[in-house]
Amino acid sequence: MKNEQCVIGLIQGMFDKNNMTFNPGWNEAKNLESFTDVRELQKQLKEKGIKILTKSK
Repeated sequence: MKNEQCVIGLIQGMFDKNNMTFNPGWNEAKNLESFTDVRELQKQLKEKGIKILTKSK
């Protein structure tokens, strides 16, 4: 599914639970010269005391 530069992949039956994936450094099939990896963003948020929430069944 695509809306302008936002691309969302919908997959059914491949995993036991819902998943959200990120492709750092990738934008519309083009490699970006620079980007902040989502794992670094997560680390920065945790260091600031922001709680990361996950929801499971």
